[in-house]
Amino acid sequence: MRNPLIILLLLLPLPAFAVMDKPAEIASYIKAEKPYGDGFYTWTLFTAYEASLWTDQKPWSMDALFALSLKYNMRFSTNAIVDRSIKEMNEIEPLTQKQQADYAAALSPLIPPVQKGDTITALHLPGKGAVFYHNGKRTGEVDDPMLARRFFSIWLSEKTSAPDLRKALLAVN
Repeated sequence: MRNPLIILLLLLPLPAFAVMDKPAEIASYIKAEKPYGDGFYTWTLFTAYEASLWTDQKPWSMDALFALSLKYNMRFSTNAIVDRSIKEMNEIEPLTQKQQADYAAALSPLIPPVQKGDTITALHLPGKGAVFYHNGKRTGEVDDPMLARRFFSIWLSEKTSAPDLRKALLAVN
């Protein structure tokens, strides 16, 4: 008799343990040929996305130019991604209701719905903000350094809800 749990686990999508290719849209900003670090975000047994951090700065610094690229393994709506982003930012550092509304309004046009295989890349411009890309095409930018810092903190802050992914991105043992 077969164990149904083992059968279920065999049917789940497993992450491919391959390094993501360097996004072409960041090539003129970042010279590194390999990501600084990469990893997976798993949500209720499913791999939601693969993440890679790109920078020429060693060690990595929030005060330097870098890019974070997320390759999705599931479908998500714009609202789902933006709402989750605001929730994560608020848990790291509490936001006022106005900040939450302003940040949601700023991020919504930059983050389209994603399908399996889609990539969103955000380029951090220290002291200026961030530029967003979807599948290599620029979707826009935020000219708010604090919003940019808080957005990237979702993955890179010591207070992240995904500490294992943070360790993988920052190449921490």
